[in-house]
Amino acid sequence: MVFATTEYRYYNFGAKVNLSIWEPEVSPTQFSSESLLMADGSKEQFQGIRAGWIADGFIKTGCYNLLCPGFVQVSKRIPLDILLQHVSTYGGEIFDVGISIYKEGNTRNWWLVVYDEKVGYWPNSLFTQAGLAHGASLLSYGGEVYSPVNEKATSMGSGHFPSEGYKKAAYVNGLRVVNNHGDLVFWKPLFHVTLFSSNPNCYKVKKKRGRHSEVWEEAVALILVAEGHRKILLEEDEKELERLLNYINKPAIKSFQTEHGDILDCIDIHKQLAFDHPLLKNHTIQLRPTTIPKWTINNSQKGGSLPFLQDGISCPNGTVVVKRTTHEDLIQAQRLKSMGFNYARYVSSEGTNIDLTGFHFSVGEYKYTHYGAKGNLNLWEPEVSPTQFSAASMLIAKGAKEKFQCIRAGWIVYQWLNRNHTRLYTYWTADGFTKTGCYNLLCPGFVQVSTKIPLGFLLQPVSTYGGQQYELEISIYEVALASSNSDHLKVYVPYQNLSPHDGKTEDWWLVVFGEHVGYWPNSLFTEGGLSHGASLASYGGEVYSPLNEKTPSMGSGHFPSEGYHKAAYVNGIEVVYDIGGTASRPPLYTIKTSSSTPNCYISEMKPNTPEVWLDALFYGGPGVNEAAQDRRAILSEEEKKKMQLKAINKPAIKSFKTENGDIFDCIDIHKQLAFDHPLLKNHSVQLPRVTEKYYWKRMKKSWRDYSTISINLQSRASRFWLVYATRITFIFRLPQTEHGDILDCIYIHKQLAFDHPLLNNHTIQLRPTTIPKWTINNHNNSQKGGSLPFLQDGISCPNGTVAVKRTTHEDLIQDQRLKSMGFNYAKYVSSESRNIDLTGFHFAVGEYKYHHYGAKGNLNVWEPEVSPTQFSAASMLIAKGAIEDFQCVRAGWIVYQWLNRNHTRLYTYWTADGFTKTGCYNLLCPGFVQVSTKIPLGFLLQPVSTYGGQQYELGISIYKVALASSNSDHLKVYVLYQNLRLHDGKTGDWWLVVFEEHVGYWPNSLFTEGGLSHVATLASYGGEVYSPLKEKTPSMGSGHFPSEGYTKAAYVNGIEVVDDIGGTASRPPMFTVKTSSSTPKCYKSEKKPGTLEVWYDAFFYGGPGGCTS
Repeated sequence: MVFATTEYRYYNFGAKVNLSIWEPEVSPTQFSSESLLMADGSKEQFQGIRAGWIADGFIKTGCYNLLCPGFVQVSKRIPLDILLQHVSTYGGEIFDVGISIYKEGNTRNWWLVVYDEKVGYWPNSLFTQAGLAHGASLLSYGGEVYSPVNEKATSMGSGHFPSEGYKKAAYVNGLRVVNNHGDLVFWKPLFHVTLFSSNPNCYKVKKKRGRHSEVWEEAVALILVAEGHRKILLEEDEKELERLLNYINKPAIKSFQTEHGDILDCIDIHKQLAFDHPLLKNHTIQLRPTTIPKWTINNSQKGGSLPFLQDGISCPNGTVVVKRTTHEDLIQAQRLKSMGFNYARYVSSEGTNIDLTGFHFSVGEYKYTHYGAKGNLNLWEPEVSPTQFSAASMLIAKGAKEKFQCIRAGWIVYQWLNRNHTRLYTYWTADGFTKTGCYNLLCPGFVQVSTKIPLGFLLQPVSTYGGQQYELEISIYEVALASSNSDHLKVYVPYQNLSPHDGKTEDWWLVVFGEHVGYWPNSLFTEGGLSHGASLASYGGEVYSPLNEKTPSMGSGHFPSEGYHKAAYVNGIEVVYDIGGTASRPPLYTIKTSSSTPNCYISEMKPNTPEVWLDALFYGGPGVNEAAQDRRAILSEEEKKKMQLKAINKPAIKSFKTENGDIFDCIDIHKQLAFDHPLLKNHSVQLPRVTEKYYWKRMKKSWRDYSTISINLQSRASRFWLVYATRITFIFRLPQTEHGDILDCIYIHKQLAFDHPLLNNHTIQLRPTTIPKWTINNHNNSQKGGSLPFLQDGISCPNGTVAVKRTTHEDLIQDQRLKSMGFNYAKYVSSESRNIDLTGFHFAVGEYKYHHYGAKGNLNVWEPEVSPTQFSAASMLIAKGAIEDFQCVRAGWIVYQWLNRNHTRLYTYWTADGFTKTGCYNLLCPGFVQVSTKIPLGFLLQPVSTYGGQQYELGISIYKVALASSNSDHLKVYVLYQNLRLHDGKTGDWWLVVFEEHVGYWPNSLFTEGGLSHVATLASYGGEVYSPLKEKTPSMGSGHFPSEGYTKAAYVNGIEVVDDIGGTASRPPMFTVKTSSSTPKCYKSEKKPGTLEVWYDAFFYGGPGGCTS
């Protein structure tokens, strides 16, 4: 994932921007987008909302358009995911999309406005106090792309660098922000913004001052380019493996080959891999702990002992025995790493919000302060497939989330790594699995001292059902600090930097079968972690299996009820209560059993019996095999897709099909997917408030004459939904659109949003309490950036429904693909330490990193060429929080070949927990509440800008509505229909406005106090592309650099930020929006002051792509 954006990091309540529309070429596994992002919070409290255009796209977590509950659509003119046509052409006509996102003053919802159409809103309930609930602290404008590492990165924006300027480079102009009064105010000077590109070699971002003949207002050019490339061939992969093997495998003094084929090396104890760790540069090796506790001796009376090394294998003094790492070890270790040990991640999360898909565990947990533990793990050898593993271990841990630190040891069966045999393994991390730690000795850290037991050695024999039982005895403990005058410090040093003990280390020692194998030096850990004791000791089993396979056995493959000789167990459980103290049996009540899948795996504590010495934990089960087939049904992939489609596609009142095959549904506004979200259970739908007289005039007219506003939906094989408010109780089949899209008119109450548990009793807001004047595109796109049509003639949804693009099998398949690619720019900004892997991703953005309550911008619309494995996108992101507290909403355009056959479409995405569990793309999950009967998420944006020609923009606003007092006139609402009202002054929802149409909103109940519930801290605009490493990156924006300027480079203009909740949007100072490009040689971002060409200050971005990472 790569992005190039401009950031405005000041407090605001929304923003408005014009995103130049392009259509980068992307492969089925890529996307390229341009968007406006509003955000607040950091790490796991990050909350963001974004809107823009995307050329193909699927995301890892959060929500794209309406593919999950959250965003409430109200527009019947503009569906999310609609194809944007026309798109800009290089050097030709330039099109942009005006987007505003702002926080409505009374309800506090964040509204999205596209082309002055209020598309919908994100309810304030989706966000938290530390996030977007009170406004935003970041506005980000720009582009984002994704491409697999084996493909060339796709273009971002126009595919040209910002230096090419207007008509050649993608841009964002018209940047304005919403202040605390709900007023849209002029964008502050460009020096207020920060430019950033995740891959500046490929994508750049640049600020440019507006010139009246080109881009109106100062603009940021985020044009993505890939300048040069690097082919990644098989032979280069082989060379990289060889380099790693030479790095890991240290020179051997003596070597042996075991009867099982393993090669064991005796290496100099000082030259082992551990000492490549920077924290162990001057480390003094401890041959033994200060004292060896008697309790570490194996005193099991039941389990048989295991032999260590076969006869004839012995290492000399001053060396340690290490299993030589092979090519297969490295390849399969990476596979194992990608699968992860999710039980450890699960316990590291205080909110336990870890995705456990495919993972199962059954354990006993001791959650008190201690300094070590001991246990005998019953040894088995369960059968696993090449894509599975089955393990048993003891875990010592402390801390949570990114501060989580743990060490573990046990046995594992993983076919590809160890040919389906049981082996000893260890694993450790000091930062919640972010950067540190690894499996066995595949990275520096663990110091081995044993000449008898290598990590990874094969454990034979293993237990048999009803027969002989074998155990792996493990102790992990922290040694005590000795005083400076202690006798323990009087040591004889047999070798340089080598001592039998050191009483000042507090290292964590690993003991296996009474042999001190080695230790994790105390310097690896921190004060809040394992530096001074632990707070968790866990014993038990864990398995992993892909969803399409039956899960393997855990332990013996039998339930605990069968008892000794038949079920797997851990006995001899002891805990060290005081540092330097002895280990003792903890009371039974202090060990709590836990099983993630009790139908298949169970854990149970059993008191001392003659069979099992001391109290024991029995665990395990058969998994889903012949013995447990009736316990859990495994659905086929086709069955899962059908279930997803049934949940997502709400009953249509009326449907349309475009010439490109998209199906648009008019659905009941109350029944859209957004309200499947649990936080929107009692949500009231809002519609933007105009005068009551005017509203009733419109309502009366609508019963006689449905809307005649046209929309040009150019898509081919997707299906859309449309949403609008009415009481129609029967289904209409609308004519197919000229592009083949099928649109459904569904009851507004029945949209997917309300499947979200948080929206169970949600009252739909048809419009915000008040409609800020600044959400209207008052520079009239026709002056510079051409406006886009909505629905074609003859397509109209009745009142009480919303227009929704019908979801197809292909949508679901490609949604998962896009989800696996992710929008890594959002993950990048959610991480305070910015330690996100951006492999394959490139961005060029402008970021506004201050508190705010919404943002607005016009995204120049292009249609970059992408391969099937790439995407190119532009969007606006609103966010707050960091890591798992990261919350965001975003909207923009995306080009992603598999999703929309290389056409540009409107998309949204949101998350409330750092992309862990919540949120999704468009309407593919509950949460977003759509209220528009005009604009469905995912609608095709046509025409797009042309290089040097007509420019088109996608106008997007995302803003948080203000809370009204209990006696406010805003609460005196006439309820038109059940649970449906014009406005609700108490929500604080985040509204999405597209082309001035309030499309819908993300209810405030979806977010938390630390996220978007109150305010946002980031608004980001710009482009992002993704491409696999083996492909040249695609174009971003127009495919030209910002330096080319208006009509050539993609831009975002009309950038505005809402400084106060319920306030107006205003232009932030240029210096508050910082441009950033991840690959400046390929994609750039640049701010440009207002000109007659690009209205207001603009942000130009993008580039031609062509890079390989």
